Amino acid sequence: MQHEPSIPWLRKARQLAFRVLIRGFLVVCGLLLATGVLEVALRVHSPFETRVIGDKIVLPAKRTYEYKNDLSEKLDEKITHTKNSLGFRGDEPPDDFNPAST
Repeated sequence: MQHEPSIPWLRKARQLAFRVLIRGFLVVCGLLLATGVLEVALRVHSPFETRVIGDKIVLPAKRTYEYKNDLSEKLDEKITHTKNSLGFRGDEPPDDFNPAST
């Protein structure tokens, strides 16, 4: 069995391919690590209001949201968004309101 003569450009091509493969692997590992850290951070502190708890939907009853409008002159400067005792927008239901009829 004869030993093949060394071809310098083939060796450089293999080294380049190996470096590209290693760098790609490191980029993928970095992305997976960053995704994992972000997932843990969002589970510790969620910036979003959760309305589904278990298998039930919990509506934000008797809440008032106030927004300051700086973007449009066509809208009011202060926008108020309110929820009634049922968690919907609008007036309070009447005292003789029967939930079974809705």
